[in-house]
Amino acid sequence: MTVDGDMAVPSVFTPQKEIVYNALLPYSDRLDREATELLAEIKANLSRAVLLRELWPGVAFWSRKLFSKKELLSRDDLQLPWRPLYDLYDRVVYSKTEHLGLIWFPRYFPASSTKEMLEEWRPLLCVFDMIMQKAVGNMELFLPTVMPPEEHCQGFQILRSLNLPVGVSHMVAPRYLTNSYDIGHLVLWITALLSRLMRLLQRLPASVVRRVHRERHAAPSWITLVPECQRLTDADLQEFTRSLIGAALQAMFSKTGSTDAAYALQNLALLTPELAIPPVLEKTYAAMETLTEPHTLTATLSCMIGMARSLVSPNNHYPEGRTHVLPLLMGSLPGVDPNDFSKCMITFQFIATFTTLVPLVDCSSAPSRHSDLTEVALQKVYNFATSNIFETCVSGRMVADMCRAAAKVTRVDGEQLLKYQGDMERILSVCVRLRCKRAYTLACSMLEHTLRSLSLIYPTEYRSTSGGFDTDLPIQDWGRAGDVAALGVCWHVPSQEEENFVFQLLSRLLHPELERIKGHVSGDQPMSSMPSMVNLGEIKLYIGVEYDDSRENYRESICQTMRLLLRHILEHSEDDIKSLFVIIKIISDLMFFRGSHKKEFDSRWKSFTLVKKSMENRLHGKKQHIRALLIDRVLLQHEMRKLVVDGSEYKVVHQELLCDLLLLSTSTYSQGALYCLLGVHNSVCQASARDWDCVGEVWPALVRCGLSPSMTLEKSSIGRLLDDITDRIHRQHDTIGIYFTVSENCVGIANQITESKNPTPCLEAPSIEELKEGLQRQRIRNVVAARKYEKLVNDLLDCLEDRELPWKFEHMATDLLSLLLRDDHPLPSDAVLFFTQSLTHDSISIRKVAISAMAAILKQLKRPRQKVSVKPSDISGIEDPEGVCVGDREGNRWLQYDSSNLPLSEEQWDSQHYVEKTHWGYYSWPREMMIYAPSEKPKDDLPYEEMSEGEKIIFEYFSDPEFIDQLIEFLSLEDRKGKDSFNPRRFCLFKGLFRNYGDVFLPLLWPHLEQLASDPHESSQRCVCEITAGLIRGSKLWSFSKVDRLWQLLCPLIRTALTNITVETFTDWGTCIATACEGRDPRKLHWLFELLMESPLSGEGGSFRDASLLYVLQGGLAQQQWRVSELLHRLLAYLEPKLTQVYKNVRERIGSVLTYIFMIDVALPHTRPTSSPHVAEFVTRVLERLKPLTSEPEIHNHVHEENTQETDERTQAVKLLKTGQNVDASMYTVWWMDMV
Repeated sequence: MTVDGDMAVPSVFTPQKEIVYNALLPYSDRLDREATELLAEIKANLSRAVLLRELWPGVAFWSRKLFSKKELLSRDDLQLPWRPLYDLYDRVVYSKTEHLGLIWFPRYFPASSTKEMLEEWRPLLCVFDMIMQKAVGNMELFLPTVMPPEEHCQGFQILRSLNLPVGVSHMVAPRYLTNSYDIGHLVLWITALLSRLMRLLQRLPASVVRRVHRERHAAPSWITLVPECQRLTDADLQEFTRSLIGAALQAMFSKTGSTDAAYALQNLALLTPELAIPPVLEKTYAAMETLTEPHTLTATLSCMIGMARSLVSPNNHYPEGRTHVLPLLMGSLPGVDPNDFSKCMITFQFIATFTTLVPLVDCSSAPSRHSDLTEVALQKVYNFATSNIFETCVSGRMVADMCRAAAKVTRVDGEQLLKYQGDMERILSVCVRLRCKRAYTLACSMLEHTLRSLSLIYPTEYRSTSGGFDTDLPIQDWGRAGDVAALGVCWHVPSQEEENFVFQLLSRLLHPELERIKGHVSGDQPMSSMPSMVNLGEIKLYIGVEYDDSRENYRESICQTMRLLLRHILEHSEDDIKSLFVIIKIISDLMFFRGSHKKEFDSRWKSFTLVKKSMENRLHGKKQHIRALLIDRVLLQHEMRKLVVDGSEYKVVHQELLCDLLLLSTSTYSQGALYCLLGVHNSVCQASARDWDCVGEVWPALVRCGLSPSMTLEKSSIGRLLDDITDRIHRQHDTIGIYFTVSENCVGIANQITESKNPTPCLEAPSIEELKEGLQRQRIRNVVAARKYEKLVNDLLDCLEDRELPWKFEHMATDLLSLLLRDDHPLPSDAVLFFTQSLTHDSISIRKVAISAMAAILKQLKRPRQKVSVKPSDISGIEDPEGVCVGDREGNRWLQYDSSNLPLSEEQWDSQHYVEKTHWGYYSWPREMMIYAPSEKPKDDLPYEEMSEGEKIIFEYFSDPEFIDQLIEFLSLEDRKGKDSFNPRRFCLFKGLFRNYGDVFLPLLWPHLEQLASDPHESSQRCVCEITAGLIRGSKLWSFSKVDRLWQLLCPLIRTALTNITVETFTDWGTCIATACEGRDPRKLHWLFELLMESPLSGEGGSFRDASLLYVLQGGLAQQQWRVSELLHRLLAYLEPKLTQVYKNVRERIGSVLTYIFMIDVALPHTRPTSSPHVAEFVTRVLERLKPLTSEPEIHNHVHEENTQETDERTQAVKLLKTGQNVDASMYTVWWMDMV
């Protein structure tokens, strides 16, 4: 039965945005009612889930069904408070204990939030600190930028205050040149991207097309239109095309392929076809005449395919383009060459594209001789295929594909098959019972296609126009876009006769086969894996089929029969692999097939997307496609609805089928269970599911299988499987939630949803008793989840206590246990004991896991410290000026390192305000500045009786001299010869120890530190580096007496270690000092800085030691950025006389240090002159010392030994020049790294 698919008459239901393709479906009259019912159901169940505080599965299940599009939801419809989203984002993305990814779509914030956001993030805008990346990222994600003109004062004007080129074509030069926007920076940026010019060439025209579409053809929406005066004119577009067309034509023959060029030319042809198409046509005709350069033909045809729509369209600025269609088609025929597959395929695509865009209608005398040109075409194909002999590999397959395509052209719908009902039934009855595999396979394929034609809904024609070609001249329809509002799709909808024929075929062909092995297995009762107070019923979209329950359910019959057959095969012939594979395929179809296969749909969707991309006209907007493509999209919409089965009801029969598949996986294959856990490539591993029940069963079972007698690691395949599972768990595991709550704000919004109209929720609001029960269930779920978490930890610990557990499974259990560390729940004390003991385990891999775990445990046990709010102007006595004032100024001078005002006594130590964040105050101050309370007197030692169980365990072990001896012995061992480096995990371990316990462990550790510092071996030096950095960072909040005693010990220790510095250890010491100074107020570290500033170029120990000491000093100063200007001045004054060092390595290191000294001297918008050294003054002094090089007109090349002690002015000037070159090279390297 054929029905028309014109737009249905609008009903009372008025959707905010209608999927236009739904209105073209043959059952569109039912979709409005379906949408209303679905929305009412979503509103009812989502609000009910929130009110009953059932986040899982209720809220998760129903919130998945909410979708939105930006252009449909304006800021008037939805405004969100930005702070909760930002707090969640900051807590997750910038977590110190867990690294997860998160993506937001945040533009629905009030216009006034811009000021609040900038007040929050401006203090982070320190150009010398990595924290600026966080600030810029936050602004990119959260700042509301889509604003109407009347709100620009709350958005764009604030952004303009940063001197960015927002909304204007030219920047107005401000009063001072240093604050101007330098276009040269943009030039340097483009230069840095030279290796990606092809991608730039591809995307730039597409971006211009999107802009022109928005300016000229976009549908009205809440987004503000571009003002008329700022829109691109035709002259602008022509100038743009002329500037790019040369590069695009050259890129056609690029070694990387012509895809990027084709995409660029396609968009240029949409903008200005009269400029873009002619040069490509010229190259295409030339390539068609050349037989020796097939790659040229391939490239030009590829580009012409993208420009075909613009070439044939009547409504453009290049009307003569249509005269080239026939010459191009005729010229492309020699490209059909079986010996060159790529050229042949691109030629077929070229011909297919033009024949799709151009209706094949003979406008001359053909209609007088032939009423249907299709018969003529078929006859030609038939004559060609039957009068020639083809080899089977290449040409034979191509002819077969041609015949198959012809068969598709003449394909008829199911209504036409009814004429041959008897013949087809007799033929199929005989053929499906043939013993020849090839014969019955073809017969089954014929049966499948017959059933599809009879029972499915599909379009019956794909003509270029909905009407005929009698009224208009067909050339006017070339490349014309189909009218979605009047597409006129003709659908095949199964009639009653076709449905009867389907059941007749099934009864005659399928029923007898099932009767041979038929049994009875029932299973139609729904199951639920967990009790829920919310309806989790299946949502099935109407797909035009009315199921008749009175007829036989062949799906159920097949299911019962296959289960019996499966057990018969497993009992009598379990080596019949082919039959088992067929049964698996049948079970898969029984569970998931509803008329379309997901894989087939994805393939068709991908093919549709590629064809659409090559023929689309994005200039005039979406859905401006040819009619055949729109019909294909409507069919895909129908197929998509068939695949949407959200929340399928889980029945007994489903569980039985899954059990059968599991039985197949594990019956005779010892590794089957491991493969089931691993899953297919890139899929979710069952062992990493976010469910406490699943993880609680699977993880201990994985470890316990090592105790099974049948488990042997002698098979390498089993070992690889276990490694793959463990690796997949590590990569896919996310922290599973324990404590879930629903805020009162959410409850209030849910109540509003239950009382809303249009449509009214289909369920009544929960009763008071149900609300109480929901709250009680929430509390119970949280308690149960916490118990499941602790049980899983204890189960893994029980496994680890078994001494029979093989080493591989011991490592696996330790890894899994380390994944259970979390922020919101303390680790059970038994696990703390295990990780503490494992610090001295014999296995190095377990020791590494224990070190990381102990660092996290100590972070978890960190005691909170009191913070107070301070106002910087109260400390400095100076208010910051109005507007933006960046850099060194009187208001932030109190943060600078000042040797005349260092905290040298306890009174001075407690009276100063310390700001550990080095970026605060450079750009602006935080709205509320919280620092650690200076008056707080922390206890010198945490009393043992006040410690938690975990703290007591750590205290007892680290108070044991034997344990400390063994731990230091392991930490000072060499791991990988020549590849070891400073270990941040070990640093975090000792930082946590000294932060949580103060200096209580220092007496036991100090003898080891002294011994390690005096040992020049690489591993010993690295160990003392890690402990020293942890000790300095961990002492951040110690009292003055403790800190002073510490530095009395540390200064001699560091001097000793730096005396023994070697080629292998100087980078570790640089990392140690840099790590120790990171995020610390420089005034608290004055002992260290004064130590490092003590004659770094003393010459004692040779040039290598001098260069190494400078490297270590540079690492410490670089972390303090702009807050140590005094030290930078002192260092420059110290280094300047030594710029003519005789040793090359020292000169190079001096050049690198000078680079960091002068990096602070930057000229940025609204930036005050720095109090750090100025590069201009330094250059003036250096040029004065270089004058001897300009005293003679000719420079002679004198050869000198590098380390001679010559002191004449000219030689000194040459050495000075070399040092200056090192400065230039270092500054360029730093600049380039920043650019990248």
